Amino acid sequence: MGNAQSSSPVDEKTFQPETAIQFSEELVDKLAVHAASPKLPVERQSSLDLHIRSRITSELERLRTEEEDVRVAIQHALEKENLDREAPSDSGDASAGHNSLVLLGDIEQIQQQVDRFSHRGPEGYESLKQHADNVLACYSQNGSTPLKCWREAQRFKDSVAKLEQTYIKSFQ
Repeated sequence: MGNAQSSSPVDEKTFQPETAIQFSEELVDKLAVHAASPKLPVERQSSLDLHIRSRITSELERLRTEEEDVRVAIQHALEKENLDREAPSDSGDASAGHNSLVLLGDIEQIQQQVDRFSHRGPEGYESLKQHADNVLACYSQNGSTPLKCWREAQRFKDSVAKLEQTYIKSFQ
């Protein structure tokens, strides 16, 4: 009975905009990706971390091998260049022996420089790796509360800064 009085007829009004509304492709894509991909579970994140770590390790090994190949190629090229310079003066004079000694000294000096500047891994690298593993373990254990890992993250940052300083001092 009282129902008829309390409800009023609905008058629908539709407004048409004077200009067309358009959204950029970037915004639409971002919203679609965000809606489609919720946060990763901890197991998935840790497997992704392991995969990334293994890829980094393999790439690092490849770069070290490539560096060694380049070093050997440079050494052979320098030896060949020095021998080519020495060859025309092989007319039986005593300066040829002197050039060979100079060449051996140069090769030894270059070898020392290559050893000094090669990337063998700094002395504090093991502690840095341990701090990084501690940070990863803490984040894995505290997936929903990552702020609990601030101490481990700070220790990692401090060890990186210390290692950087050691590395820079090695070139001076």
